[in-house]
Amino acid sequence: MQDLAWLEQRLIETGLSVETAYGRADDGSAWAVVCDSDDGEALIHVARIDGSWVVATSPLASVLRGQRLRPLLSNILKKLERTVS
Repeated sequence: MQDLAWLEQRLIETGLSVETAYGRADDGSAWAVVCDSDDGEALIHVARIDGSWVVATSPLASVLRGQRLRPLLSNILKKLERTVS
């Protein structure tokens, strides 16, 4: 998932230490979670649900849904950068 590798790199550039785990749900749909390496907190959850991407972030209490993953991740990243700065 190139988009998640892109997100992970952007988060690292903001000074966060992150780890990403990938998997598949029982129905075969993709999911991923990006966690803060320092405290294990889940920062961003990504899942493919009913043909759409769903991106949720715990620190911002935000959930986005769309057909293309990169714009959703960009939106979340901008919001996270404002809270980290």
